[in-house]
Amino acid sequence: MRARKTVFLHIGLPKTGTGFLQHTLHENHDAMAAAGLWCVRAGGHPSFTDPGNHLLAIRLFKRRRPDFQCAASAAEIRSAWRLAIEEIRTCPCPSAFPCSELFALDVYKHKEIVAIRRYLRGFDARIVVVLRDPADFAHSVYMQRLRDGYCGTMRDYMAFLWPHLDWGILIERWSAVFGAHPILPLIYNRHTRKYLLAYFVTSAFPGMIAPEALSPTRIDTSSIPASLAARVREINLRDPPDREQALQMLIASERGRDLPADPESILSEDTARQLRQHCRWPPQIAP
Repeated sequence: MRARKTVFLHIGLPKTGTGFLQHTLHENHDAMAAAGLWCVRAGGHPSFTDPGNHLLAIRLFKRRRPDFQCAASAAEIRSAWRLAIEEIRTCPCPSAFPCSELFALDVYKHKEIVAIRRYLRGFDARIVVVLRDPADFAHSVYMQRLRDGYCGTMRDYMAFLWPHLDWGILIERWSAVFGAHPILPLIYNRHTRKYLLAYFVTSAFPGMIAPEALSPTRIDTSSIPASLAARVREINLRDPPDREQALQMLIASERGRDLPADPESILSEDTARQLRQHCRWPPQIAP
């Protein structure tokens, strides 16, 4: 009997090096395949800035969030999982690697995670999630959302984000469907960030591929400086046709200047402390 293939589903979090990992692993596709790891292409889209399989996550929550902006057609979204499963089944490798940080925060309904388990029936599913200090994460993801066009303040965004900033609940949500054993939590901090590629591949794919076999990809995933948040919100509210150019000019004009952070764009020490007290971590890793 043929052995079941293993699917390593990397679900995020955002702002934990996911873009870097997606670019690096996909651009080292041949080395990954030689090690028995297939980087899944289905579920990607030319409109995405990275090779992540985001349509797989969008397929699950798009009906619940019809306002979610996506350039892919409804037919492309509907067919994403079918094409991904077909690709995994027919690929020449015993293991496959789909990835989207949208799974971690945007796919949270029990029935949506059950749907993933149903799509992956017949495979040995492993769920890889990279966690980060909740206060650092909240600040970083908010600044990135501003960069992407969000118009609200940090307080506005925290009203949405706060319920999701408990890593214990996140792990329990996926464990309830897949079981505890297939869930692999990793940590993104100032230590692991320095050698993220080596840390990720040796933890997620132990004994399968040496980090030295992969060439890291340099990408710019930086958020805007906190000092520019108020001015970026003004641009986002105006939504000029040349918004991207206006942002680039603003950031370039202030680069290198020592400006005070916009108090509306950063967490207070009190809020950061409350966040850290609120957030539970899985016992396998320490914050």
